[in-house]
Amino acid sequence: MYTNIYFYFIHNENVTSFIDIKSRMADIMLGYGALEDEIYHTSNKVVHKKSRQLLTLLRPKPKEEVMLGQTMFRNKSHFEEVMLKVNADKEFAELNEQFSKIINRKKIIVGAFSSDGS
Repeated sequence: MYTNIYFYFIHNENVTSFIDIKSRMADIMLGYGALEDEIYHTSNKVVHKKSRQLLTLLRPKPKEEVMLGQTMFRNKSHFEEVMLKVNADKEFAELNEQFSKIINRKKIIVGAFSSDGS
């Protein structure tokens, strides 16, 4: 398995728009073959409490919410295959433009992990 994770820092006023845009982007990713594309957030008080150490490391601003995105693929070549299609998709490009208007891309923390060492 190959997975990409993303930590997003979203201003509170943009959370609903973020979730809507990411949901539509996820549908496109899944349509092109991604195995999973999910967003997780810490707005639930129990989850927020259990995430305190991580949030301390990430240091969001007072009016920011941290969300975790995860997209899964069979392997790295599957990821590359899916992304070629996604990056050529006009609707995805439009959503990506909307996404850029509500989030600071420079603050996104990205990691890629593989279960097979590749």
